[in-house]
Amino acid sequence: MQAWLLDLIQCPITREPLRVADSPRLGSLHAKQAAGQLFNRLGTKVNEEFEGGLINASHTWFYPIVNGIPS
Repeated sequence: MQAWLLDLIQCPITREPLRVADSPRLGSLHAKQAAGQLFNRLGTKVNEEFEGGLINASHTWFYPIVNGIPS
């Protein structure tokens, strides 16, 4: 993701800036997903594989990147 785009987007829930999630955070989230413990904000289990993601400043909301698109 390009740096200028990160300056423009924010978490729609908290209005905090979003940043690219680091490798340790992604590893933790992939482990939770493999264990069936990763859910979206609607409470639905996240089954779709993600290659990266964005996280808000307080680390409370994660937006996975699937096929190059944050969701």
